[in-house]
Amino acid sequence: MRTKVKYYVQIAGALLLVCTLVAGMLAVVNHFTKDRIFENANAEKLRTLRAFFPEMTTFEEQSSPPAGVDSILLAYEGQTLLGYAVSLSNNLGWGGEMSLLVGLEPDGTLIAARVLRHSETFLDRYVDEEGYYHGADRSAGASLSHQALTTAVATAQAAIDGGAGEEAKLEQTLASYFSRMTRFEEIASELPGVERILPVYRGDVLLGYGVEVTNSLGWRGETTLLVGLEPDGTLMTARVMSSGDTYLHHYLDEEGYYNGAEAQAGATKSYTAITTGMQTARDAILALRAAEVQRTLETYFPEMTTFEEQSSEEEGVDRLLLVYADDVLLGYAVEVTNNLGWSGRMSLLVGLETDGTLIAARVLLSADTYLHHYLDEERDYHGAEAQAGATKSYTAITTAIATARSAVGK
Repeated sequence: MRTKVKYYVQIAGALLLVCTLVAGMLAVVNHFTKDRIFENANAEKLRTLRAFFPEMTTFEEQSSPPAGVDSILLAYEGQTLLGYAVSLSNNLGWGGEMSLLVGLEPDGTLIAARVLRHSETFLDRYVDEEGYYHGADRSAGASLSHQALTTAVATAQAAIDGGAGEEAKLEQTLASYFSRMTRFEEIASELPGVERILPVYRGDVLLGYGVEVTNSLGWRGETTLLVGLEPDGTLMTARVMSSGDTYLHHYLDEEGYYNGAEAQAGATKSYTAITTGMQTARDAILALRAAEVQRTLETYFPEMTTFEEQSSEEEGVDRLLLVYADDVLLGYAVEVTNNLGWSGRMSLLVGLETDGTLIAARVLLSADTYLHHYLDEERDYHGAEAQAGATKSYTAITTAIATARSAVGK
């Protein structure tokens, strides 16, 4: 009996020794191969990325990818976004975890999904020899594998949200122009070359505009810029959001912002694309302001048929407009600017009857956060009295009205 026990103890000891030696050897192998395995996995992803986007010249990884995905890579040709590659895994198939890289166009359309790792038995019904899935329909007897693929694609599409990367870049660019930005709105535009106008606010205070413009004046295809402008249309700077122009680097910093450089020999078309885009944006804001003046005149003078501009030497007066119904003078609209409020320059359009009686004064531009004490929803002042704690804002408005009256001799 003792002999048998001793025998079993020896066998157990030998097995323990073998297991210990094997575990040690595996640890050593892992130590020397883990970096190579990691490199191979990344190399495989890079090859897949190039298969998705053959014209890719560079790519970058999106910081803080949303839950449910491992990473999101943005592929570019020059400054042009070609699409996204979303790395993710799920456990919805027959054989456990499946890892994929999903290629998507900028609008979220599927290019292909490549299965990088899996233990599925029936996956060959849906993928080609290289492991690429292009949208094959579900096959009987392999529905779970199909579900794993389609769920991965849907998850990837939700992660980029049909171009959320582009919108994130747009918002980040606006924030770089306007550090105090809390929100922005979008105004559709029918002006040639103007994609959209984005008024940027801090609360209800207009900080300026971002104008997205596109033209084909560069060396290759379209160039899209996001131009930053102050509320009065003064240019700040511009960022190239996308372009296939390979000469733009003469004028851009590392993040694609225009660096202010003058035209360079051999790259004048690229310079023209940038500067024309900036001028187009400025013209759009001036047109927007002109439209606001037109709407204000129509509100103050409902019977207006025309108006004309008259010169004025009055200090602080930008424009003096005489408003008519046919040949009958209805009154005046005087655009006045001063710096008497809380936050720098304020511009108002003051409406006056022919005898100088105030119709209303509309604030066109101001960063004064105390103006709400005196203005209605249309930003019109109708004669409110001074409020404690906001007297400087009141002074700016009433001084502008006095200036306007002086300009028309009333």
